[in-house]
Amino acid sequence: MRVSSQYIQRMSVNTMLDQQARLSDTQLQLSTGKKILTPADDPVSAGLILDIDSGISRNTQFQENASLAMLKLGSEESVLVSVENNILRARELAIQAANFTNTDEDRRYIAFELQEIREQILALANSRDEQGDYIFSGNQVQTQPFTTDAAGNVVYNGDQGQRQLQIAEERRMPVSDSGYELFLGVRNGNGTFYTEANTANSGSGVITVGSVTDLAPYNALLPDTYSINFYDNAGVLSYIVQDSTAGIVDTGPYVEGAEIPGATAVINIGVKVEITGQPVVGDSFSIAPSINHGIIGAMDALIANVTSSRGTPPASAIFDSQMGKSIEDLDQALDNILEVRTNIGARLHATERQQELNESIIHEMTVMKSDMNDLDYGEAVTRLNMQMAGLQAAQQTYMKVKGLSLFNYL
Repeated sequence: MRVSSQYIQRMSVNTMLDQQARLSDTQLQLSTGKKILTPADDPVSAGLILDIDSGISRNTQFQENASLAMLKLGSEESVLVSVENNILRARELAIQAANFTNTDEDRRYIAFELQEIREQILALANSRDEQGDYIFSGNQVQTQPFTTDAAGNVVYNGDQGQRQLQIAEERRMPVSDSGYELFLGVRNGNGTFYTEANTANSGSGVITVGSVTDLAPYNALLPDTYSINFYDNAGVLSYIVQDSTAGIVDTGPYVEGAEIPGATAVINIGVKVEITGQPVVGDSFSIAPSINHGIIGAMDALIANVTSSRGTPPASAIFDSQMGKSIEDLDQALDNILEVRTNIGARLHATERQQELNESIIHEMTVMKSDMNDLDYGEAVTRLNMQMAGLQAAQQTYMKVKGLSLFNYL
């Protein structure tokens, strides 16, 4: 077989080019710190690394969402703390106003502060977060949730949606609460029913807020409105409890502070109230299912009650009944705020734990990627030296072979 000089030169050049390419790859690996420079270097590992990069990117976004969720929940919690403090102050003032030693002038001064508290609560209900979004407008973040109409009524303009942020592959965290549920959806009375004295009463009877003794019969009979009417039964002041169809629930002689309906009631309606003081024939009281009253509604009723006159025994009795009702309404509002705050605390804790889990996932993925793609510098430097030596040998060999020709010997 004859080997031409041109073939020998071409083979030598190709050898040097291959050596230079390998040397260049090793130098690039050393400069980047990566073993795999192109998918062609290791197609399987390159595909896995792309999947890992995608996972790291997603979980990094989840971490950013979780941080934003913590911020939004913290903003809502801060506002609700202020609302709670205002309600507590309003309750203190209500108890103070209920003291019989206060004059009408004293109660007017108390009403001034209650009015300021009412405006402060309304302002807090329209709070914005750090991004300028309204906190309590549901999904309508650019719509002011509460406004006052021409009649002076507070109107909710948002929706009852709950904004959410995705903080993990299969987990979305609620980061807001509907302002309607918080500020307008609070039930009055004891949350199941409320009591009221007839404003035309001429006695000194005062009704308590009452309590539920057995929810089963109450629900079975369907929430109804009951009236307690006082009448003269052969010279004995007596009462009769009737439902909305005039059906008799209970009747008996009036005993101050006794439970109504009594133990021997005709029908067990599952609720009890007490009446103190001295009602007279013709006086009446009512028991009705609780309705959505809201914090602002409770404040408005309280302010109206505080400024009402109690100059006569009947007016004083009505005042005491209404003040007891107002204080109970504030307690319902407080319970509602505390329930939401408890829920927010649980969401904050869950988000914090998810952040820890996301961080752990990102770390594990980063370690896995590092094991697959990070360069072993010791091995690479050794390989670089060998490749440089190989290139030098190829170059020197080429220089010697290049000069070989029969014509040099003729």
